[in-house]
Amino acid sequence: QWRRDPFKPFLVARSRATAFQKSVVMKYLDNLIAWGDQLFRGDKIEKINEATQIYILASEILGPRPVQIPPRAEPEIQTFHSLSPRLDSLSNALVNLEQFTPPHLAKRTLGTKLVPLAPRPTMLFFCTPRNDKLLSYWDTVADRLFKIRNCMNLQGIVRELALFDPPIDPLLLARAVAAGLDIGTALNDMSAPLPNHRFAVQVQKALDITSELRSLGTAFLQALEKKDSENLSLLRSKHEVSVLDAVRMIKQKQIDDARSTLQAITNSRATVQEKYNYNSTRDFMNEWEITSMGLETAALLGLVIEGVTKVVEGTAFAFPDAKVAAPTSLGVTYGGSNLGKIAQAFAAFMHNNAQFVKQSSSMASMLGSFWRRKQDWDYQATLATKELAQIDENIIGAQIKVAIAEKELKNHDLSRSNVKELDDYTKNKFNNLQLYDWTVGQLSTLYFQSYQLAYDTAKKAEMAYAHELAVQGPNFVQFGQWDSLKKGLLAGDKLYHDLKRMDLSYHDLRKREYEITSSISLAQINPLALLQLRENQETFFTLPEAIFDLRYPGHYMRRIKTVAITIPCITGPHTVVNCTLSLLKSSIRMSSLPTRGYARRENDTRFVDAYGQAESVVTSTAQNDSGLFDVADQREDRYLPFEGAGAVSSWRLQMPKTFKQFDHRTISDVILHLKYTAREGGDPLR
Repeated sequence: QWRRDPFKPFLVARSRATAFQKSVVMKYLDNLIAWGDQLFRGDKIEKINEATQIYILASEILGPRPVQIPPRAEPEIQTFHSLSPRLDSLSNALVNLEQFTPPHLAKRTLGTKLVPLAPRPTMLFFCTPRNDKLLSYWDTVADRLFKIRNCMNLQGIVRELALFDPPIDPLLLARAVAAGLDIGTALNDMSAPLPNHRFAVQVQKALDITSELRSLGTAFLQALEKKDSENLSLLRSKHEVSVLDAVRMIKQKQIDDARSTLQAITNSRATVQEKYNYNSTRDFMNEWEITSMGLETAALLGLVIEGVTKVVEGTAFAFPDAKVAAPTSLGVTYGGSNLGKIAQAFAAFMHNNAQFVKQSSSMASMLGSFWRRKQDWDYQATLATKELAQIDENIIGAQIKVAIAEKELKNHDLSRSNVKELDDYTKNKFNNLQLYDWTVGQLSTLYFQSYQLAYDTAKKAEMAYAHELAVQGPNFVQFGQWDSLKKGLLAGDKLYHDLKRMDLSYHDLRKREYEITSSISLAQINPLALLQLRENQETFFTLPEAIFDLRYPGHYMRRIKTVAITIPCITGPHTVVNCTLSLLKSSIRMSSLPTRGYARRENDTRFVDAYGQAESVVTSTAQNDSGLFDVADQREDRYLPFEGAGAVSSWRLQMPKTFKQFDHRTISDVILHLKYTAREGGDPLR
């Protein structure tokens, strides 16, 4: 598998478990060595002691150096032609192990019985090459420990360190803790080495980086705003889809309600139609009523006949009775009985007439009720007709409402589809929330790293400010400008403001000082040191403050600008007078106050000492030689050698001991040409 992808180290290392183990150890060693180098670079006793423990820990992790075992026998030389029949899929071949062992010993009989011979051991012809980077760790750790144990710095220059570190400003530590920083960060800022370039260069570089930091902060803020805007847009589209889904249910319910209303109206129309059909198709009388009316008519006719009969009967009673008796009696009888029966017949007639009238009234009432009922049916049919017309209109309105509701649902679904499509596009477009998250993450890391770079550059500018103006503890670059709760926004603006304040303060305080050139003869101040140089090719000497006070009394703040050296000697043509001049220690009187007298006392706070800077120059002609190609160029961006160091100083002068270019016994003197600046201290220092 890893043959197809040979450039994937993790895929290759899966076949060798020790590769991961060695990689972890190497990463840990890289961290330890980098940590130790950071402390070693501080060039302080306490930090070097801590670095020593870290290097020793790395040495214990490494263990003893691997021993390279020389080959015991020369293997048989193979060619591609001889190995090609046995090449595997990884272009490697198995060879007999006997080819890598010394020649066989003399033959001896090991037994009397014949036993099968063991197969010949084999091994791969091409083995894994040694790891040169892993082997280099032993050299690196040994180099660091050797330099520490021989009083060298990280560059291998021998120097003298102060027994104790300079005192720590408690107020500075208090401000650092109040700003949320650890004490180590503040101490690192205090013990950082002097930058190589002058303040004007450092502050301009710091301003440039801070300007880029401000631009990066603006871009970071815009990325945060775009991220929030994109997140809000996604949230809005998500909520809009949810609201549309919820509204769709309402739209569907509205359609169902419209359809239910239409169905109810349709059902009511059927009821009214049935009512109309019933009222409009009713006969005036049904069969039973017709039969009843016929019977009533027959009864009425019977009453009429009965009344006529009663009249005939009464009329008959008006005639007298005729009697015929035998033999010949004939007579007529008329009297009260006749009248009574006439009256009775008349009464019966009147009664019959009353019954007739009553029956006629009953029939008239019945016919009236039938007509009333018929009129009511006609009225109900008329009302049903009007109700049907109104219901038909309501049905049309309900159908329109159903159509409108269905259309609204379709439009709603279309709107929801459009919103969903927009939501999908918002999620899947290139400038989506994931891209803004990635952009914010990358810009956040880059912004913080840029802030650290700008802060470090600003602190270097502050150190250059303090070095050039001889000011102790300037506090322009403040701690705590990075606010993690606000993602460090406006940190660049605050830092830019601090740099501007420092730049203005630098121009206000940079005043012209005394510029003095002084030539000091080693034969005059320390003849013994000159003799040591002639005999041992190395000497140590000191320039005390008294030398400068004798020439220019009342001055303080004497600081070197340039140093040149002249060695009068006898040399041949084109002979190089090569020597190395190193500054070991320097001291500066920082105050003009004559506290406890003029002379320096123990723990005198008026003086500031500098140890272990290990600045050196190498001469070529030793004729007013400063070790530079062109010392007249005072506008160089970098500091000149020994610039800013105290004129009261200790020096070491070395010349080659083995390969001498000339006779060192011809050296008559060593003259130091010091160009330094000083300030007027007034009468109290004279």
